[in-house]
Amino acid sequence: MSVRGSSVLGFWGAALLGAVLTVPAAAQQQPEQLSPAQLARLLARTTLTLRAQEAPPEPDGAQVVVFSGVSLGRGLAVTFYWPQDEKPLRVTLAGGRQTQATVEVWDQYSGLCLLKLGREDVPGLTISPQQVVPGQRIYSGAASGVAPPVVSAGIVGGVNRVLTGSGLPPLLQCDLRTGDTSTGAAVIDAQGHLVGVLAVVDDHSGTNAWAWAVPASHVQRLLRARVPGKKVVLKRRRPQLGCVMQRGSQGEVLIQRVWPRGPAEKAGLRVGDQVLAADGVPVRSVYQVVSQVLRKQPGDRITLTVRRQGKQHKLTVTLGGGQVIEPARWTQALRRSPRQLRIGTVGRQVYQIQRQGAVAGEEDALPPEARLYAEQAKRFAAFIETLRTQLRQRDEQIRRQQQQIEQLQRQLEELKQKLPK
Repeated sequence: MSVRGSSVLGFWGAALLGAVLTVPAAAQQQPEQLSPAQLARLLARTTLTLRAQEAPPEPDGAQVVVFSGVSLGRGLAVTFYWPQDEKPLRVTLAGGRQTQATVEVWDQYSGLCLLKLGREDVPGLTISPQQVVPGQRIYSGAASGVAPPVVSAGIVGGVNRVLTGSGLPPLLQCDLRTGDTSTGAAVIDAQGHLVGVLAVVDDHSGTNAWAWAVPASHVQRLLRARVPGKKVVLKRRRPQLGCVMQRGSQGEVLIQRVWPRGPAEKAGLRVGDQVLAADGVPVRSVYQVVSQVLRKQPGDRITLTVRRQGKQHKLTVTLGGGQVIEPARWTQALRRSPRQLRIGTVGRQVYQIQRQGAVAGEEDALPPEARLYAEQAKRFAAFIETLRTQLRQRDEQIRRQQQQIEQLQRQLEELKQKLPK
């Protein structure tokens, strides 16, 4: 009995001991979360205050725009900025230290710039290896010059959000408090990793205030494109999947043709494959697949879930390069300065884009091109109103003439009655 008892005890003891020993190992695999105070100190060390001299709207005087930047370490930083010239940016580091920064890589699609700092000893953030999900806890800090950044906490409200009219890639929609210098600020997760860079803030005149951030994957694109000592401009290009799709007889999306040696062929796509999802998003039309592709740039990857001979496969396609898409002139004018884009909703899923930012020395003003377009719009509106007034006057004149005709018609009938029969 004692032998069996010891055997049973030994069995369950070993099982219990094994379970106890495996718990710490599993716990160690979970990312370590920092306290809010630790995250605030991390943002204080890595948040930069950037100042750029902007072309003045009037000949006399100049204005300085103040916004945020994010240190990546090794003398590199990133921000949301549309550079006007080759002039270096003035940088205020933690503790009030001063330096300068020059643009090394400029992405015209995301609006992000990779900066080379004048110092190599600035600590930096690391890019999060995890995928951002709705509901995830996030933190951000708006630059405050020599003072520590103003830190706010919130959650990710949505991912892959497209703002119509902004010209920006799909963004992270964030429930965060923002300020006039929040443009270019870091968005970090609870582990202190960079998940995005703030670019767009909602119009605070309403109650539905949101902030939008460019995902950190676009920062990785900047780092891959960097050539030390040279300025690289990443123009927006139309990505190529390398295949032709069509709608099947039952409404399914089928691969009709695959380009030889193209991205789709290299990834293993075949003619006849049925596309079920793109990056995990179910698709029911060719347009939905193309829409997911156009959200990316050449060199980015897209994962297609396909059905082939009754079995599902996940194939990752590295998109090829295509034609350069030049930004529209109004977009260039809108993004010439690093001020925030403030979004005001009109109706449903329609946005009005207005400039907003922290400007030293002058009231906020649009860039010259944008002011020119605004003046033209006013002239068009005045001309339309003039035409409407003329139409109202013509309608009134027609109404009076109609009354005169009716009156003459009655007089004619009276005269006919007086004629001898």
